[in-house]
This record gives sequence, structure tokens and C-alpha cells, in this order.
Amino acid sequence: GEYDSNFDLYRGFSGEAYKVITVGNICMFSHRQATGNGGEKDVLYYCEGGINGEIKKFKENDLEGWLEKANLLDAYNKDKPKREFKDDVSGFYNKEVSRYIKYIDILNKKK
Repeated sequence: GEYDSNFDLYRGFSGEAYKVITVGNICMFSHRQATGNGGEKDVLYYCEGGINGEIKKFKENDLEGWLEKANLLDAYNKDKPKREFKDDVSGFYNKEVSRYIKYIDILNKKK
């Protein structure tokens, strides 16, 4: 049907549902969390060792460490997204997340 290629995959962990963003040796997830002012925001998480690993909060430092070990840190730093006048907060955030995913996918293909 019209929705066959348009779905989200979630993984349950510790009673919460995490949206799967990328799968491999390093998996990345997104999870909606309350902001404290009545709103919500997406927070990034990851696990190592495949989809069944322990889910941990994503920190860019973790990614940079993996990239350094794989001799990819310089390329990652050169690929840093640039803020443009047309970018709003979520637009720039999406650029950053796209870069994280790009390099996690590269790492996953190397293993």
C-alpha cells in the first residue's frame, strides 16, 4: 500500500521506546523527552555491539573517540556543518544529526 515504505522502527529498552535511526555495530536512536516547560525535544542515544546493546545517551565526544581510532576525525572536523542565515534551531540541529549519522554509517561499514 501507500505506507509500505514509510514507517519507523522502535526498540524497547528499560520501559521506553527509542526510534531507530541507524543500525550496525553502532546503532543510533532518538527519544522524545519532556523539556520541563511543557514541551518536548528529541534526545540522541546509541548502543554498541549491534541492536541489542545497552542504550546510552549520545555524546559527540564518544563519536569523536571512535573516529579518532579509525583515523577519520580530521575528515569529520572538516565536514562540520556551517550555520546559514536561513537555518533555524531545528534546521541546524538536523544538519548536525545528519553528520553524526553519516560518520556512524562509515564506521559501521569499516567493521
